[in-house]
Amino acid sequence: MAKYIAGIAIASVAAVYVAGSLFFGSRFLPNTTVNGISASAATVDTVKERIQEQAADYTLTLNEANDQTEVITQKDVDLAIDTEDGQIEAFLNSRSGWGWVPALFSKSEYASENIVSYDKSKLSKIVDNLNCVTTSDMVETENAKAEYENGSFVAVSEIYGTNINKKTFKKKLGKALLNLEESVNLVEDKYYVQPKVKADSQEFEQLVEDMNDIIDTPVEYQVGSNTEKVDKDTLATWIRSDDSKTVVFDQDAMMEFLDEMGRKYNTFGMSKQLKTSTGAEVTVPGGSYGWRIDKEGELAQLQQELLAHEPVNRDFVYQYTANTHDGPDYGNSYVEVNLTAQHVYLYKDGALVTDTACVSGNPTKGNGTHTGAFQMTYKEKDATLKGEDYSTDVNYWMPFNGNEGLHDATWRSSFGGTIYKTSGSHGCVNLPLSAAAKIFPVVDKGFPVLVYTMGGTESDQTVTEEGEEEKPEVSPADQAAAVIEKINIIGPVTTESGPAIKDARSSYEALSDEAKALVTNIQTLSDAEAAYANIEAASGQQEAAAVAADPAALQQSADQVAAQINAIGPVTSESGPAIAAAEAAYNSLSEEARALVTNAGDLAAKRAEFDAMQVQ
Repeated sequence: MAKYIAGIAIASVAAVYVAGSLFFGSRFLPNTTVNGISASAATVDTVKERIQEQAADYTLTLNEANDQTEVITQKDVDLAIDTEDGQIEAFLNSRSGWGWVPALFSKSEYASENIVSYDKSKLSKIVDNLNCVTTSDMVETENAKAEYENGSFVAVSEIYGTNINKKTFKKKLGKALLNLEESVNLVEDKYYVQPKVKADSQEFEQLVEDMNDIIDTPVEYQVGSNTEKVDKDTLATWIRSDDSKTVVFDQDAMMEFLDEMGRKYNTFGMSKQLKTSTGAEVTVPGGSYGWRIDKEGELAQLQQELLAHEPVNRDFVYQYTANTHDGPDYGNSYVEVNLTAQHVYLYKDGALVTDTACVSGNPTKGNGTHTGAFQMTYKEKDATLKGEDYSTDVNYWMPFNGNEGLHDATWRSSFGGTIYKTSGSHGCVNLPLSAAAKIFPVVDKGFPVLVYTMGGTESDQTVTEEGEEEKPEVSPADQAAAVIEKINIIGPVTTESGPAIKDARSSYEALSDEAKALVTNIQTLSDAEAAYANIEAASGQQEAAAVAADPAALQQSADQVAAQINAIGPVTSESGPAIAAAEAAYNSLSEEARALVTNAGDLAAKRAEFDAMQVQ
């Protein structure tokens, strides 16, 4: 019995399905529209009639924000109807009546510009002049955003504005015309520009959470004995959100912080104060030694750590490093080269390892050894040094400034004195073999080499390769005569007299008591020192007044020099004049203005790179 009933049910369903299929064989399937007109279960003729009725005296009403309306008429866009070109019949024939059951659960929309057409250029002109497009009261759509308030980021909801993207707007209106829609609602139908980021979206909520996690990440730099802690307010200036709903770092803000840290901790290319082996202090010019923050490297590592919410407790990433942040950056291990005295000293952990006479570059041939604070580039045993007119084998090669370096010079029988003035090297510092052998195992790549000149330390004394002194006889009277001449050279005191006065004083203090007693014009030196001190004091007052009166001018001067340094560009063999001009401009600035030149280290680096290109 059950099988019989089931058979009847199946047969009934099959009969209904077949009947429906036959019915829809000449009619449109359910849920079908043609150019926006309902065609469900309708014949072709019925659909044509409906389209014609809908198109009669057709208008499209735009319901806008603030209860405003505008109308586009059939005539405005030359709307035309053609139901006789076979398009409707072709669409009907493309659908099988046997598909009527699935059609009950889906929509089929057909729109053809052959059935409903309009003049697109006229529509474009109409759109350009609609009140909703041209109004001055338009409200800009804004994405949801995260704003920093009272120590945390909070969500600020999106704004649904009334601004219109005309290209998108024209497409939507064209579709409405094609489907003979009687009206559109610009707000409900989303004709206005829509926000891409919404405050209640899961992605945005996660974004705000990530931003708060970042500013809650401890960031603390340990720079020697100093600690630089970055507070939440500063961290908040480093991050923002974008349309992709991800955290974006503000590169400029982070670079500004690193520039500030560079001004505080960078020492690369800057002059160094050195208490020399003679006990006097000297200023060693800037060179290739010192600390210099690698801004790009630091930026990349810091961003990676912040995105991972990893606490930052470290020193900065450096492009160039030195021995210490506390006190002189070269620390207490360094090579000291006094070109005036023609003497080299090696210190390790504050203790003098060895010292020796040397022969440096010959200045009369343009090969004078450069002064500056450098770092050992590398060291090499049994090297061959080559230049335009020489090729020399040495046992110990320790370069520190391009092709300038320390090495043994077994071809020399004497070192020190004034040999360098007539028979100096191509720029290297020549050493006795025994001295080079002592220095070589102590130094390594990065080891500081401090090269300077110092008035009053020149001596005619030379030593042999074995280190035995060759003492010249110089009487106290001759020593005093040399100092008297240096004092006389000073002449009328001006702002340029400082080096000559300092040289004369250093030379005088180096004399024996017997020789000092023979210096007849020591009062002239004292008077010159007093006069120069007055000039410096007056100059300092004038400069301080000028800075107070016009700090903007001071910044402008510094910016001009910074721009001149940037203009040097990549260093080539032709960069010498540009580097020299930038150095002259920098040296002409006041101390306050120099402190504002943020890329002074770059100038020193370019000088070091250029000098390294030159054959010594």
